[in-house]
Amino acid sequence: MRVGGISLAGRVGYCSSAVENVAEVGSAVCAVDIAVNGDLHSDSLHYGLPGKLFLSSNTLNYLASGSRMQRNVSRKAQPRMKVNGVKRDSLENSEGLVADRDPGVQKVLHMPSFSQNYFIAPNRIFHLDLKGAAPKMDYLLKLVPFIKQIGATGIMIEYEDMFPFTGKLSGVKAGNAYTLDELRRFLHAIQTHNLDIIPLVQTVGHLEYILKYPNFSKYREEERYPQVICLTDEGAVDLVQEALRQILNLHKDFAMKYFHIGADEVFQIGRCEKDRNYMINNNVDTEFLLLKHISRIAKFVKAQIPKKKLSVLIWHDMLINSQTQSVLKHGLSKLVEPVVWNYMENLDNQLLPDFWQRLSSMFSYVWGASAYKVEFSKL
Repeated sequence: MRVGGISLAGRVGYCSSAVENVAEVGSAVCAVDIAVNGDLHSDSLHYGLPGKLFLSSNTLNYLASGSRMQRNVSRKAQPRMKVNGVKRDSLENSEGLVADRDPGVQKVLHMPSFSQNYFIAPNRIFHLDLKGAAPKMDYLLKLVPFIKQIGATGIMIEYEDMFPFTGKLSGVKAGNAYTLDELRRFLHAIQTHNLDIIPLVQTVGHLEYILKYPNFSKYREEERYPQVICLTDEGAVDLVQEALRQILNLHKDFAMKYFHIGADEVFQIGRCEKDRNYMINNNVDTEFLLLKHISRIAKFVKAQIPKKKLSVLIWHDMLINSQTQSVLKHGLSKLVEPVVWNYMENLDNQLLPDFWQRLSSMFSYVWGASAYKVEFSKL
């Protein structure tokens, strides 16, 4: 369960061992630590680093030399974070946030711009995944100010079948799907609270909400599984593009800097007849099919709103398993920004220096997605 996705779970800091791993890489221009912050759940061992973290080459030099913080730097340097510190506020708590001193309920966490002990991510995005039991709109409208209060800077909305699709996709919307008017009110509330709006639309796998229907089952990569579309089937690609078109059409009237195209956990590739024939006729493999499709989708998204400088986000897992030269050949280093996610308890054993080195050889910017991790034995 990706609660908060790229999220602010509450209090944030940095994991020194992960930053030291980045320093060992040396060539990385950006990196993230995705360890979850468990302090809100009586676990003080983990500190999360949600959001988009930029480390300059100078920062890496500071880290490599053992100096993790540089002080007295202008606040104008915030957008390209250099892990700079300032004197801690007397009310700042142990995790680097200032809490309202109310004898009753703590209402607001104030995120300082800098901390001499913890990295403060400039972008802290709350992932709102609407699959399953989606909240009613009146609840979502009340949720927006709360998300703002806990220190988030944006909301990523994964609509799935809660979007009021029309036309060829009208049959996939849920019976309790939101109306366009409701969504406009919701997006307006987000924008009014100065939060970034990031739509998320799955474009390769996790398309059960479409492919589970008999009239769309012919577009599956594998007949038994409704997760992945047949990547070379124009009818399947058209369905994805239609979903993108309708959601982008709603969002074009609102400020939008980022758009997430999903693309994680694509477990079936090259199994439908059209894909098999394409690979044989063009002497290519499944990696080529996937990267070609991702490139096509990213270009499509950008073309829908040409007047806006839109950054396309994508889950990292399928890209990190691809050959570096293949990723570069398809132009993905300039088309997408990967969002790293990992559910493992010990990330130091999972996200090793060579992992960051590979990412830095392919991409200029990397995002990190935290996840709420619970020990089931304590439930």
